[in-house]
Amino acid sequence: MHSSVLFSASEVGKLFSVSPTTIRNWSDAGRLPAVNAGTASTGQGRGLRFRAESVRQLLDRERESKCGRRLPQIVSDDDVVARVAGAAR
Repeated sequence: MHSSVLFSASEVGKLFSVSPTTIRNWSDAGRLPAVNAGTASTGQGRGLRFRAESVRQLLDRERESKCGRRLPQIVSDDDVVARVAGAAR
């Protein structure tokens, strides 16, 4: 289980094919719970991080809503970790 793995807004954005700003907006709106990791090392952004479990749950909700976007089929937190690692390449 990779529940302790945390992803940046950029990494999660690649998974959903949206910008990091959209991911932060989703967090602000309560759609995607975040962990505040403090100020980003570059001095920009808020340093939000997202747990694999939260990302998987949002993927499940988005897929169920039939939003029309093609989302990856992910069934476990390990799948989230693998998919994000693949998107980062």
